[in-house]
Amino acid sequence: MSISDYDTGIYLWNSNNNTISNSTISNNYYYGISLYYSNNNTISNSTISNNYYYGISLYSSSNNTISNSTISNNYYYGIILYSSSNNTISNSTISNNNYEGIILYSSSNNTISNSTISNNNYGISLWYSNNNTISNSTISNNNYGIYLWYSNNNTISNSAISNNYYGIY
Repeated sequence: MSISDYDTGIYLWNSNNNTISNSTISNNYYYGISLYYSNNNTISNSTISNNYYYGISLYSSSNNTISNSTISNNYYYGIILYSSSNNTISNSTISNNNYEGIILYSSSNNTISNSTISNNNYGISLWYSNNNTISNSTISNNNYGIYLWYSNNNTISNSAISNNYYGIY
């Protein structure tokens, strides 16, 4: 499936147990994919790129999986989780997004693993976000590798954090 040149490529509102896979979602004005109050969804084997605001946005959404995907060249954020918990981002490449590769804002108990996050201003940002896990990932060539702001009890392990202006800030 290929979706491009809309306001939002895919917008799920209060929608559960959906699968988006083997898709190219690009050049949309607002979001590539937006999940709003949506749970237990899967985004996999997809390319989400060149969207103006966000590649993927999760708002008050839980237990979703983003895997085996490339999220790149989005103007603001590659992936944003806002007030979202128990989500997994794995085996993905998040790169060349102007502001943040991945931002967790007021989000808890999420896992980022086995991914490459590179060439963003902020690789991974956690704002008011607690009990998240970042593991087995490569975080490189960002201005800030990992940025923590009022965030507690997060675990960062077995990751290569290199060639960033700030490794962990």
